[in-house]
Amino acid sequence: MNDSSKPASPPEPIETLDAIVGFFATEPRRNAGNDADIETESEAEQSDVDDIPKVFARFGVEHYSRNPDTGKIVRLEPTFHSLVAHWEAAEIIKKKFRKGDSFIAQGMVKVSKKTGKEYFEVKQIGHNTRRTRYEVDRSHRTRHLAEQRSTTDRASGVGQERAATSAVGSQHQPRRISPSSAVQTGIAR
Repeated sequence: MNDSSKPASPPEPIETLDAIVGFFATEPRRNAGNDADIETESEAEQSDVDDIPKVFARFGVEHYSRNPDTGKIVRLEPTFHSLVAHWEAAEIIKKKFRKGDSFIAQGMVKVSKKTGKEYFEVKQIGHNTRRTRYEVDRSHRTRHLAEQRSTTDRASGVGQERAATSAVGSQHQPRRISPSSAVQTGIAR
């Protein structure tokens, strides 16, 4: 039972954006090409800055339906849409994605003022783990956490032996990171 006379503050709302699961139908490119309506829209928003990293592409979304007679899942024709990405998302797409790659992206659906067509503006993007095989390299994060722990241990007066044991143990055991420590280690956005 809470004996406090202060009412509990409401929890902070969870920030959400739209998300899509799709595949690159075209090679990501730095200019809009046939998607000139998107480039015009982006340029209007960023009118005086031409050196912003930008990427444009067409992407497909797969659709499925259950056959009412057989109960089996039937793959339908994909639908195709446009996307645009700026800044870090654009750099990630150019560096890590090619035509045909499957992805999960977070962002916003926008409508071109010029043509009235929808496009997806990517804020964050990553490979779809259900469709892409890859290895995760945690060596940088592990070293950073080990260095941070040893610095904290030295500052708090804990011996070097514990710091060394902590650094060795952290390489083999995953650690859950709280939101506050994630910001300190650079994991959070």
